[in-house]
Amino acid sequence: MSKVIMYHYIRNFNKNLPHLNFLHIRDFKRQISYFQKEKEGLAKISDNLDEILKKKKFILTFDDGFKDHLKIGKYLKKKKYFRFFFYNRSTIFESRFFINS
Repeated sequence: MSKVIMYHYIRNFNKNLPHLNFLHIRDFKRQISYFQKEKEGLAKISDNLDEILKKKKFILTFDDGFKDHLKIGKYLKKKKYFRFFFYNRSTIFESRFFINS
């Protein structure tokens, strides 16, 4: 069975938001490296979804559609990893990514 990992805030530290609970982008990239090295690996775009769900693979999901996710999406796309982004309605229909800077 696959493992689903859900992310919310992935960003660099911002001194204007000292109490924000987030995962530093450096640590996110370390996690990706760890998942790559694991026996199961990360699900790839080229993988069949039925096979991904049957095999032991890591599936990445991202919540809310924050501006930070644009960078993460490009990073994962470059590596051809399968990922799900769950956007708020305003992100899609109003072309408004949440900045939260």
